[in-house]
Amino acid sequence: MKKYLIAGLLLTTANFSFSEDIELYISESVKQAKARPQVLIVFDTSGSMGWNTTVKASYKPNIDYDPVNNYTKLSGNYIYYTKGQIDVTNIPVADDVNEKRKFSLDISNCKVAQDIIAQYGIYTGHVREYKFQGNSGRWTELNETDGTGIYLTDCEGDVLEGNSHNKNYLKEGAVTSLSSGYPIDGEGDLESPEFYTASVDDSNVEWTGSLVTLYSDNYLRWHHGDVDNEKIGLVTRPRIEVAQESVTSLINSSPNVDFGLQVFNRNNSGSSRHGGRIISAIVESTSASHSALVDVVNDDLIASGNTPLCETLYEASRYFGGKTVDFGDNETSFTPSRDLDAEDPVGTYKSPFSSCSDKAYVILMTDGVPTSDNNADTKVKALGTADGYAMSAFGGNYLAAIAGWMNNNDVNTSIDGKQTVSTYTIGFSSGATAAAPLLTEAALLGGGKYYAATNTASLTAALTNVLANLEPSNDSLTSASVAANNFDRTETLNSVYYAMFQPDRGPRWQGNLKKYKIVGGEQVGKDGETAINDSTGHFSSDVTSFWSTQVDGDQVADGGVADMLRNKTDRVIYSDIGGSSGDSLDKFKMAELISSGNYFGTKAALASKLAVDESDVEEYINWAQGIDVDDEDEDNDKTDMRSDVFGDPLHSKPFVVNYGNKIHLLIGTNSGALHMFKDAGDTVDETWAFMPKEFFSKIKPLRENYSTTDKIYGVDGKLTSYIDDKNGNGIIETGDKVWVFFGLRRGGTSYYALDISNPDLPSLMWHIDANTPKFGELGQSWSQPKVAFSKLNIVSGAAKPVLIFGGGYDISKDDGGVGESTDNVGRAIYMIDAETGTFKWSMAPENATTTFPGGDSIPASIATLDSDSDGLVDRLYTGDTGGNVWRVDMPSDDPTGTEPWSVFKLASLGGDTHSSDRRFFNEPSIVRTFITETIESEITDAEGKKSTVTVHQEVPYDAILLGSGDRSNPLGTDTDDVFFMLKDKNIITQTFTASSSPATPTAITHSTTSSDLYDFTDNPFGSVSEEGRQALSVAVSKKSGWFFNLEQDGEKNTSNAIVINNTVYFTTFTPPNLAQDQIDCELPNGQGWLYAVDLALGIKKFDWAAEDSKNREDRIAFISEQFLGSPTLIVIPDDPSDPKSETTGNLIVGRRIVDVGFNMQTMRTYLYVTEDR
Repeated sequence: MKKYLIAGLLLTTANFSFSEDIELYISESVKQAKARPQVLIVFDTSGSMGWNTTVKASYKPNIDYDPVNNYTKLSGNYIYYTKGQIDVTNIPVADDVNEKRKFSLDISNCKVAQDIIAQYGIYTGHVREYKFQGNSGRWTELNETDGTGIYLTDCEGDVLEGNSHNKNYLKEGAVTSLSSGYPIDGEGDLESPEFYTASVDDSNVEWTGSLVTLYSDNYLRWHHGDVDNEKIGLVTRPRIEVAQESVTSLINSSPNVDFGLQVFNRNNSGSSRHGGRIISAIVESTSASHSALVDVVNDDLIASGNTPLCETLYEASRYFGGKTVDFGDNETSFTPSRDLDAEDPVGTYKSPFSSCSDKAYVILMTDGVPTSDNNADTKVKALGTADGYAMSAFGGNYLAAIAGWMNNNDVNTSIDGKQTVSTYTIGFSSGATAAAPLLTEAALLGGGKYYAATNTASLTAALTNVLANLEPSNDSLTSASVAANNFDRTETLNSVYYAMFQPDRGPRWQGNLKKYKIVGGEQVGKDGETAINDSTGHFSSDVTSFWSTQVDGDQVADGGVADMLRNKTDRVIYSDIGGSSGDSLDKFKMAELISSGNYFGTKAALASKLAVDESDVEEYINWAQGIDVDDEDEDNDKTDMRSDVFGDPLHSKPFVVNYGNKIHLLIGTNSGALHMFKDAGDTVDETWAFMPKEFFSKIKPLRENYSTTDKIYGVDGKLTSYIDDKNGNGIIETGDKVWVFFGLRRGGTSYYALDISNPDLPSLMWHIDANTPKFGELGQSWSQPKVAFSKLNIVSGAAKPVLIFGGGYDISKDDGGVGESTDNVGRAIYMIDAETGTFKWSMAPENATTTFPGGDSIPASIATLDSDSDGLVDRLYTGDTGGNVWRVDMPSDDPTGTEPWSVFKLASLGGDTHSSDRRFFNEPSIVRTFITETIESEITDAEGKKSTVTVHQEVPYDAILLGSGDRSNPLGTDTDDVFFMLKDKNIITQTFTASSSPATPTAITHSTTSSDLYDFTDNPFGSVSEEGRQALSVAVSKKSGWFFNLEQDGEKNTSNAIVINNTVYFTTFTPPNLAQDQIDCELPNGQGWLYAVDLALGIKKFDWAAEDSKNREDRIAFISEQFLGSPTLIVIPDDPSDPKSETTGNLIVGRRIVDVGFNMQTMRTYLYVTEDR
């Protein structure tokens, strides 16, 4: 299996961006491919299938079946459902008042399902309900055990079939009609919900997650009904007819599954017709393909011959492997013939696997023990071993061996990745009793399950239950780059930490955190070997990272903190469960979790939060602690640690604190925890972890890890710290304070504060979310909080720290609509007391201290400015997702008093078309500077003669630097993104109104046809003649700044800029060029760029074009394929042992160190970054 490690360099104090979620790792076509399981049905056509059997009469939808168990029919009609891995004995019972897996037929809006259920009583597909989070709603997966809160359902089938028919939903308990349309996420609000869109092309729901089976109440009465009931009764039929009926029902009721069909060759004694043949290739599921397959099942199958189970499954392995036909062409004169569409060329199988699928399934259904089934034995044994399992016979047959080999080995080595096939077995009729041990072993080794079925009802249930247990097809992905940088402020300032992750099937991803060092301007490993392969730009396969005991090279899972955690037996995990209100920390252990004095108080309450049975609670808690309760490593030990216990640090960045003689790091992951690690040089240990109780509801789906489940987010935001080092010695000692603050980003709307002054004993300071009074405008908590001091928080004459953050991200922006559309949440800025979380001030459209006139969410971190150098922030700048830039003035200690705080739109830089749909996700950078303006003036001399004079004048400005780029759509190419420098001439903080002096300024505007900014894209000062330079300077001085078009298709700014010696450095990302028919899971690499331009003139500072042909020009250097974070200046002494040593400053971007020629003399190692102050 081909995997690549692409990790991002993490340096521990600057703010950096990260490629957004998982769009960079799979294209939409890949997502669709993985959502459709591929299933080959092996249908027993042996002679015994022609024997008669007495079974329950078939389901007939026109018969009104009676309730079972003496139940009384419930008033109204219901749809019952099962979801996820269930047992055939756990199918709901209609009319049982205690059965919660149901919802009213009135709110079942899946027309495709309704039509199928009307005929067959059963339907399997992707079904969802609608839910709100705050004022933002979306279609989510059904709860596996309880549907009582469902008020609206719909399905993927309607979208695929273009069926816009809808019925009703429950509004405050009343059935309310719906208009036609297709499901859509993120539109409307609680008061005016918008569940549907009129255009199928605008439907933005990702139909991932477990397949759901729906049942009509009438079908369940038949299914559970007794054959003695006169409406049901017994019938005598050939076994093959019963099987044909059940398989037909399965195919017709499962439109989201790609089916194929294989049957036995006659395999008569003495003949050469061994094995089986593919009579219907696995193809994409359509109405036509299902209809054709059903015709084959019902019209062409004949019961004749022996039961070559092993030979047939062996032939199936060749089909999936794309190998030559072996047994499949032995039957030349018997109906049905082999499907030549399964071969290309004839004689060689065309595998159903592609580079976008790595999992398929076999359902092997038989009515008896294998007969005449030894012609594949030698061939199976020649395959070797099945992941350590010897290819030996079970009861004289090699069926289990080939099933185990297919489940554990790469069946198709011609495709990148590891393609495996799981086998489910069904023993049908009483004749299969003798085969049960073999079928059970085959399913066990084959990664599936064995089901026994004796009649139509149980066979249909078994077939349907297989689908419920499938892990849908997934991708063979390269690891995507995660270039977000922070630097280690230790005494030597030479440790570099890389956070990395490896995308995988399902929501659970492997992650790691590793350490390297910078020595002599080069990154090295533990033994001094070079860490980066210069030819590839990736980690060397031969390097050993610090903390690792052996070479871990370019492997994400090896070494680092992940390896340490796999061997740790004494983890300390806290959660905010202490006290009845859950406002303090306590141990994440069963005794504390259900303690009567703590938040949950009982096992029942904890079970409800986890959405599991009480009897399963302890196992889920153990799993969340990292214990391998499911024995995923198959070592027969359910008490050791899981390999993926660490999870993925998708957006969280490591933060480093020097406690004196020990270095600690904090980082959050999507396993739901914030981790505190102690770096002891060559080793690392976890001091503790914190898992918020709001994450508990995600433990179950994270453990289940279905490949089609949406990505699950935990502690996914960036960390910010407040450090009160009272004696300023850089060491945290008794009496000093260290507080950390973080949001959850995609994980929710929350912000948390922890006191970690004692690194071994954290305490919860406060927690707020969208449900906290005065914070109802909070969206997803993307905005990294900023620590500052304000006139609003002066206590006893001393300033206390405050925390400032944006309102966050509104997921309505995920739908691909133009950014200027009004959002429902996130349109705010908040200020709180950093220590207590007490509300101090807000800016929002309503119910706020200061009214915000904007309509777009603010996910970026807020830029703060102390314009008068009194130590107190008096001005804020931020961009929003509508392309606007806002300025907030805070001139007094009373936001609503005689000198009130004011907000105005500094710039309007977006538009109402897709090409102008510019969105700001990164913090603006502020540079207080003088810019030489070239000004022309007309003068009149004593004789009245007029002339024009040109003067150069030093003018103070606050230069605001930021670039546009949709972080939620990094692969998008339809927006013309731009990097801007805005000259804010009003350098004095004041209240701005229409009547103030000066009055509220007119917003700076920019469009493709006109702009208040000068175009620096083509480097005008770099090519102008001496004669033309003055005219150009005059023209530039008349503008309110400059802009730089990001010219490549889809190129977008990825992080905040930094300015060093009047040179602006910023990064961009150009997405890969994906063709419309792109299906390759290993996406073409994108390109990450570093820009360096003069702040005033936009000219080059380096000769990059001559250094590397990959560099686009002297101002634009190619860094890597990564979605890059902000460049960081690192200043390292040339001789760390000499306190008077010369120091050299360079930029570190992605994995690359860029020489920028910055030198300084210092008595102490220092790092120049923009602090979170």
